[in-house]
Formats: sequence, C-alpha cells, structure tokens
Amino acid sequence: MISGSASMVAEASHSWADTGNQIFLLIATRRSSRVADANRPMGYGREAYVWSLLAAVGLFVVGAAVSVWHGISICCANRAGTRTTSSPMWCWGSLPLRGVLVDPGGAPTA
Repeated sequence: MISGSASMVAEASHSWADTGNQIFLLIATRRSSRVADANRPMGYGREAYVWSLLAAVGLFVVGAAVSVWHGISICCANRAGTRTTSSPMWCWGSLPLRGVLVDPGGAPTA
C-alpha cells in the first residue's frame, strides 16, 4: 500500500478478506462441534451453515463495496489532478458499454 501499486492494494485486501473468512469458519467449527444439551437436543452441528453463510455474504458485501468505492474514486480522481490519465466523462460514459460486454455469468464476452 505504501508503494501505491494497485496490485499490492488488491493483494492486501485479499489477505484481510481471507483472514476474516477464516475467523468466521473457525467460529463455525468450534460452535458446531458442541455436544447436544437440554436447549438443543439435536446438537449444534447445523450452526456451521449459518456461520459459513455469514462469511460468504460478508465477503460478497465487502468486495462489492470496495469495488464500487474504487471505481468511483478512479472516475473522480482526474478532477482533483491525481494520477489517472483518462477523463471522468470517458469513465462514466463507458459504463453502459461495460454492462453490455459482460454476460450474466460475470465473464467478459469480448
């Protein structure tokens, strides 16, 4: 992040996301391995699914938020005179084209 490299920022955020995901899964493993008691006679095994869902949704939401934030900051960066070389009009104008070139599965078609 100190170098200003986009790939290093992406790798750092990926490492943080993996760490958070593993913490959720560790909680899931520990909580679901508890033995049955009077409150839950069938046990706690299915609780792992809830924590796994929270990990997946958390990764999706944080990833989407970072992507939107990064896209908006890049499109608006030229106005502040920062390091981008393209104009904000080009960034905003190309959004419909990007939507057409990406299929519903998320893979670029061109």
